[in-house]
Amino acid sequence: MNFCINAEDLSKTISYRLQRDNTWLRCHNTNVVQEADFVTNERQAIINLLIEDIEIPNGDRHYTINPSMGIEYGNRTQLHYTVYCYRDIFPERPTQEQLENTLLAGNDINRNALILKTDGLFYLVSPFEIQGNDPDIVYQFASFPPNGGLVGPAIQDENFEEYTMNHFLTGMSFWLQHLQTKEVHFTEDSFIGEGLDDLLNIINELETLRNNF
Repeated sequence: MNFCINAEDLSKTISYRLQRDNTWLRCHNTNVVQEADFVTNERQAIINLLIEDIEIPNGDRHYTINPSMGIEYGNRTQLHYTVYCYRDIFPERPTQEQLENTLLAGNDINRNALILKTDGLFYLVSPFEIQGNDPDIVYQFASFPPNGGLVGPAIQDENFEEYTMNHFLTGMSFWLQHLQTKEVHFTEDSFIGEGLDDLLNIINELETLRNNF
């Protein structure tokens, strides 16, 4: 997998891509990697480049990327980083069984963050280990508080199937979005989707993407 860095507004109508010479060039198609684009397969190299308050000149004005004081709603001179992932091989999709095993093996004493990574696997990690726009992460779920009864063997009760389906369907929704847009590290605090029909629709869309890859 290779990664590129864009600076974009919330609507994505303004999009710049980092170039190999450390300049920024207007990006009109995020599905394509141009010869002069900065490209790397190294996770830490991407993280190290996501610096606050970088300025992109644009005539008599400039854009600011990730302003340290935060992005003001409606301020179109302020941009945020988006990392794009380009694959040579279409990946295998995540499985609910692997998610269930991950949740059951969790240590409820710890604060845990459930993540879905670009390898298609779910992991429980400390939220303090996650660095900004991590290119290895497709989706980061809301973190689980310590001793919250949300991970570990005790979750295998009468609500276990619904509990894991909610997480799996949300993860699969963002897995599909990742493969459609090539973006990484989505975050969302609420569940997405409403059961088996939505999951089957996602699987069908994934198969269409695979066939056209």
